[in-house]
Amino acid sequence: MEYLALFYVFYTYLCPLLLIRINKMTTLRRITITSFGCLLLCTSCKDNATGGEDPTPQPKPLPTINYTNANLVYYGIENDITTSSHYKLTLYTDMKLDAQNNPIGPGQMLRFSLNANLFEESVTEFPLPIGTYTSASSWSDFQPGTFNYGFISEVDLPTGKVSFPDGSFFGDLPSQSTEFTPDLLDIGSFEVTRNDNDIYTLTGMVVGNEYLKRRFTYTGKLEVIDRSTPVAKPDNTTLTKDLHLTDLTQARLADKGDSFYLGDESYRTFELYLAAKEISLTPQWPTGNGNLVKVEFFVGWNVSIANGIPEGTYRLAPQDPSGGVDKLDIVPGNIVPGYPDKFTYPGGSWYEQLTNNKMLGYARITGGTMRVERQGDKHLLTIDLIDCNTKTPHHITASYTQDTPIKIFK
Repeated sequence: MEYLALFYVFYTYLCPLLLIRINKMTTLRRITITSFGCLLLCTSCKDNATGGEDPTPQPKPLPTINYTNANLVYYGIENDITTSSHYKLTLYTDMKLDAQNNPIGPGQMLRFSLNANLFEESVTEFPLPIGTYTSASSWSDFQPGTFNYGFISEVDLPTGKVSFPDGSFFGDLPSQSTEFTPDLLDIGSFEVTRNDNDIYTLTGMVVGNEYLKRRFTYTGKLEVIDRSTPVAKPDNTTLTKDLHLTDLTQARLADKGDSFYLGDESYRTFELYLAAKEISLTPQWPTGNGNLVKVEFFVGWNVSIANGIPEGTYRLAPQDPSGGVDKLDIVPGNIVPGYPDKFTYPGGSWYEQLTNNKMLGYARITGGTMRVERQGDKHLLTIDLIDCNTKTPHHITASYTQDTPIKIFK
C-alpha cells in the first residue's frame, strides 16, 4: 500500500513535466513548448530492493587532442536581444585548407560559438577576452563567458538547400575530405589565458551528443578577423539588363484559395506559370530547361478558375518589411511580390531561368504589372515585371496568347 500511495502522489502532483526548449538559429530564435506525460518503468517491486542502474549514458573519456592551428572571427553584437559580443573560434590539427578555408582530412577540428564581454564603443581591436567559458545554461543563454549549443543549420540556395553544423561542434575529418559527422556540443568548459607576448593557452573538456569527453589544448596566437560590420546581402536577382522573353509557349493556372488565411471571403489567390517549351509543368514545381515566370495574384472570392483569369490590369502590391504582403493589400487586382531568399520553393512572384531543373538565372519580382485581355476562352497577357534590384531595377517583359482555356493544375 505504501508503494501505491507513493505512486499516486508522484503521478498526480509531479506530472506532467513541462520542457521549454528555445532553438537559436544565428539571428532567429524559436520557442517551442512541449508537454510530456510521465513514464514510470517498474521492473520489480521488492521490500529489500537495492535499486537499478542509472540509464543515463555516461560520457567516455578520450585522449587529449593538442590543436596546432586556430581561426578567430569577431562578429560584434548580433542583435538587440544579446548582451554580449559574438566570436567563432575554430581549432584544428595539422591539416591543409581548401579554397574556402575548410580543413581537409585526416584530422580533427573544434568549433566554438562564444559569448564574451562587450567592448567600449571607442575600441578598434577585439582580442578574445581571457577567462573561463562554460556551456550555456539554455538555448537562450547568451551571457558573457558561455559557448552556445551546437545545431544543424540550413540555407536555401538557387542550387538547392544546404545543411551544415553551426554553433559549437567537433568534427573528425576522414582522409582527403572536408565532410564529417558533427558531434554537437552542449556540455563542458575551457580556460583561456594570455601571456605578455599575446600567446594564448586554451585548456578544457567538452561533451556533445556522442557522450564523449573531448579534452583539448591549444597554445599559440589568436589573430582576430573583424566581421562586426554586417555584409550587405545581395539582391535576389541575377539580371544585369532588361529581359524580353519570346519563348513562353505554355501556361498553367492554380487556385490557392484563401492562402493568407484571412477567413473573410474577400479574395482568392491564383497562381500562374508561363513557361518555355522545354519546361515541364506537370509536377508541382516545374522542371526542365528554359525561361519560367511565376505570378501569384488576387481575384474576387466568387471567381471560378474554370473561367480563366478575369480581365483587367494587375499590379504588384507593396512588400512589407518582413517580405510578405500587408493585410490591407490583400485585395483583388494586386500581385504578390516574391518572398526573399526562397530558392528551392520560390514564394510569391519570380522569374526563373532553369538549366537541368536548377535556377541558374532568377529575379525576385517586386514591381510591375500584368494586363489581361479576354475574348471568350482566349487570353492575351502582357507582362512588365520589375526585379528587386533597388539601385538599377530591370524589367522582364513578355506577351503571351492562348486561344484555348488555360490548363488548370489541381
